[in-house]
Amino acid sequence: MKIVARSNKKKKGAGKDKKLKKQKEQDELTISKLNNPDGYKVSKFFLRAYDLIKKFQEPGQTNAQVRNAYKIGAENGCIISIKEYALALAVRHETTNDCIQLALPWALEGAIRGNSDCYRILINIYAAACEKVDAYSPCALCDYWMKFSNKWGIKNDTKDENEEIITSKDQKKRCGVIRNELKDSLLFKECAMCDEADSVEFNVTLQRCEQCKMYYYCSEKCQSHHWNNQGHRSECKQYQILQKYHKPYAKEIRDAIKRGDDPKDIVRLQILRKKLGLTRPRNDYEEYQNIKEAGTEESTELTAEFSTFSLEEETPAVNPYSLLIAREDGTVYLGSIPTVI
Repeated sequence: MKIVARSNKKKKGAGKDKKLKKQKEQDELTISKLNNPDGYKVSKFFLRAYDLIKKFQEPGQTNAQVRNAYKIGAENGCIISIKEYALALAVRHETTNDCIQLALPWALEGAIRGNSDCYRILINIYAAACEKVDAYSPCALCDYWMKFSNKWGIKNDTKDENEEIITSKDQKKRCGVIRNELKDSLLFKECAMCDEADSVEFNVTLQRCEQCKMYYYCSEKCQSHHWNNQGHRSECKQYQILQKYHKPYAKEIRDAIKRGDDPKDIVRLQILRKKLGLTRPRNDYEEYQNIKEAGTEESTELTAEFSTFSLEEETPAVNPYSLLIAREDGTVYLGSIPTVI
């Protein structure tokens, strides 16, 4: 009888393990459908964050504990965690108006890996910079990432604000229309600074930026002003980095990430991260970590998350949106993490 009892216990234990395994597989399937349309390998880091969401709150909400789990996953190279962490920071900004600059490097990390959601997050961040920084309009960078979003980022049908279904085909058409409108507004052959147009009558012949080929100028004076005073130097330099170190290898990097290759071993990815300044040492930008938009209240939750960084009282006020603009060499102001991920 004792032997039989032990046998029953083993069977019960095996049944429980089988049930847990099935539940885990079901959870991973749910995650893949909701959070992972690109089909990336689900890491233990993201599963940890997902468990916290199930335990404490409704999906889609991100408190400090869940966000920190995403942060750990992102810093270990988990692509889904990178996307969710960038999204959490961007969403937090929409509700509290603070620390928008923290979202950009992680959105860029996801975008260079080919994550479809990170394309959209990044474009929205650039749109915020355009709105909040005087005379800054990163059209070249927006067009660059919109091109990839249209190519790889639109796969599934979605719903609009009226709950009407928008097919992936229609989404691609809309994205194409937006890109064409963006280009038409720039390539209408008007000076980016003074709106002067090509004119035989007035002897005006516009010249285009040789590097990004997105802006026209009527004179060296206008080109110089746009380059030195309105952020085009920074944008154009970053655009050139992407053209040289990302565009030719974008598919190679994306395919490697989708296969589940260790990103540390993807040489092209690590070169690109360094060229963009994502591996910048933290002491290069620690004073910019907790800068908030003027008029916002102190955010104790996020400050605690980055408690190792503090802003000195005597530091002059900095518009956090200006930190979304690249440095003059084209690198990002704030890196993601200096280690290889």
